[in-house]
Amino acid sequence: MSPTRVFISIFAAGILLAVVLGIIGINQNDVAEEGAPDEAESGIVLNDIPESMSGCLACHGNNLEGAVGPSLHDVQLSTDEIIDILQNGIGSMPAQDLSEEEMQEVAEYLVNLDVGEQSEGDNAEGGNEAGEAANEGNEEAEQ
Repeated sequence: MSPTRVFISIFAAGILLAVVLGIIGINQNDVAEEGAPDEAESGIVLNDIPESMSGCLACHGNNLEGAVGPSLHDVQLSTDEIIDILQNGIGSMPAQDLSEEEMQEVAEYLVNLDVGEQSEGDNAEGGNEAGEAANEGNEEAEQ
């Protein structure tokens, strides 16, 4: 086989691969967009989460509704208690690598977070129970 044919074959395979991956990527985007309304229907959508909380979303959910970690909708902790948890961790939550300003921003956001009556659904999923367990763990750690 001549080198020109080898080059053309590899080039054609590359173009075909790019087209196939592009189609797969478009389909994945459609799937992601279709999943978004389900999140909105299942609870609260928070649009004002500060950038400093981006690391929280993996464990506490995109809307802080609770996932691996507890819901943060009805946190009954003071700003100082939240900052202490961010600095030292609690239970399975590790200490967070945030600046003092970012910790203050996160704590103030959670203390002032008002999700209203919609947060009552958290109890059905165990979200508040996990949050209460975190609160109890913090009290034990202080003693």
